[in-house]
Amino acid sequence: MTEVVVDVGSWAFKVVWLKEIDWANKKIILKDYKIYPVGEGIFGKSYSEKALMQPDTYAQYVKDCVKNFGISNSYTFLLLPSYFSRYAVRVVPAKVEDMVDQMVEDQLRELPLIPVGPEKQIVKWQITERGKIFRVFMASILTDNFYDLVKPWAEAGVCLTGVDFDTFNLTNFVDIFTVKDDYKQDLTLVVHVGASDAIIQIYHNNSLKSSDQITITLGDKQQASPAGYTVTKLLMDGRKLNYQEAEKFKKEANIIPDDLSKTNPNFEMIRGVLYGFLTSLNNMIDRKLASLRLDVSKGYLIMTGGGSILKNFKEFVKKNWYFKPVELSEIWEVVKESGEKVPDDDVAILAPALGVLLR
Repeated sequence: MTEVVVDVGSWAFKVVWLKEIDWANKKIILKDYKIYPVGEGIFGKSYSEKALMQPDTYAQYVKDCVKNFGISNSYTFLLLPSYFSRYAVRVVPAKVEDMVDQMVEDQLRELPLIPVGPEKQIVKWQITERGKIFRVFMASILTDNFYDLVKPWAEAGVCLTGVDFDTFNLTNFVDIFTVKDDYKQDLTLVVHVGASDAIIQIYHNNSLKSSDQITITLGDKQQASPAGYTVTKLLMDGRKLNYQEAEKFKKEANIIPDDLSKTNPNFEMIRGVLYGFLTSLNNMIDRKLASLRLDVSKGYLIMTGGGSILKNFKEFVKKNWYFKPVELSEIWEVVKESGEKVPDDDVAILAPALGVLLR
């Protein structure tokens, strides 16, 4: 039985201990949780690069995390960051569920997610729609990167019960909202803005239809995504702050003005990223809806991830977009066993790890 979930992020390890799930009241009760910051420059930036630029530093952070939080010998589920994987949602023409595994393997041989041989990548998948068709969510990571990320946890004495991608478990967290009969004909958009990537998932009619990453252009440079670190780096350079100071500043300062006609120097530093985010998001959604042949009259927006907790960011999106924002507390109430409510910003950061607890 899993006792602990560790979500390996590029800026922090998120550690969650479960007490119990109150399904009737949509409540997740935690024994505790910790957000353990790690340094810059440790990780690569994409699936094709080496996962670890500083493997010894990463291993030391793992040892310190295990020791400080007492998770040695604990049954632990490990989540890997999505930016080291490539993923897709595909329809598998299987007639019965027992055929899905073989059909998925056949598809991956013909159209691999990563353009290398099957022996050089590890692929995981889960069925997201059953019926006349089987829709399958697949993700793949280079084998060397998988073991580079996982091995230090085993060497630190953690008993691993499973390893998965954060994208899959984000789906588990929002599933209880997307399957409501009241909303199943509407489109639900989940935007997970992490430090190094942004995941965009589209749900319709009780099913995950697509999962993608988006890119934006900032000046003459192509950014990996409109992710949290992009904003942090702009504030570091513009205000001459270190990483920790910039992270604190973007959570606490009124960078995004309530009245967008009354700007300020801090907002001007990140304006291009924010509007690029909305433009890329709109373009991707329009393209996906056309390819999926969905005619949706209204939709809902769920935002998660550390990059989404930039102060006033959700209000900014609401003013500039037509989807109705959904508060995370409308999906799950998350509390400690003492009864203390877990802040919404922390729930946004912990969403994939909480999704593991709901498997």
